[in-house]
Amino acid sequence: TRRENQAHLLLMLTECGHKNPRKVRLSELDDKLVKQFFRNRLAPHDEASVDFDKVRTTANSVYRKAKSIFSRKVLASGTYDYLKLPALDKFMNVPFLDQPDHQYSFLSNELFTKLINDSVRLRTENPSLYCAFLICYTLGLRKKEAFHARWDWVSIDKEGRFFLKVPGRENWKGKVFRTKSGKGREIEMAKRVYDELQALSPIGNHPEYLIPTKTDWERRVKVWREFGPWFRENGIFCNKSAHEC
Repeated sequence: TRRENQAHLLLMLTECGHKNPRKVRLSELDDKLVKQFFRNRLAPHDEASVDFDKVRTTANSVYRKAKSIFSRKVLASGTYDYLKLPALDKFMNVPFLDQPDHQYSFLSNELFTKLINDSVRLRTENPSLYCAFLICYTLGLRKKEAFHARWDWVSIDKEGRFFLKVPGRENWKGKVFRTKSGKGREIEMAKRVYDELQALSPIGNHPEYLIPTKTDWERRVKVWREFGPWFRENGIFCNKSAHEC
């Protein structure tokens, strides 16, 4: 996560004209840099355009991750005790760009029913997408959690109830997984969902995963590229379809 946040800081520096961002002194991190980054991101887009809100949201996300390197929590942990850090108040306290308060909203019963009905067609025509949808909307998993989800995460208690235990952190056969919060959780799974996933599992070449696909690439990438277009076919227009589930 720290490397990812560092990459966002380097991205900001690069987009602000620094050809060697790794050589920039920390003392150069100030409010002017952040404001220039925001201006550069917004400049190509008209305020009335469809993409304007997306650009503001993305720019805020990059800045949020970049400044988290120097958050109070990180500093309190003693990570940088060996350094003499300059005062970074100006860099840390730039207001975020205004963006919509609500990125996601509940789908109407009409639209949701249409989606559920159409998913029956997917079961035969695109079972991988069907399983991804089933996992996201019945278990509330994020995209990354869904394509990492394996059958050994599933357990049955003494009462015959099924549970999916999502680990906070995991290194499985060299594949690193971490939830957004770093915390794990246990989610009850309806037997009907378990039965559906079990029935479709044999169609894939990787039986250890809940989403059945022929290749890792299909499970990690292809399925999610199809998710949004399928939503739009059903009259649902949103930025992140898996989140809407």
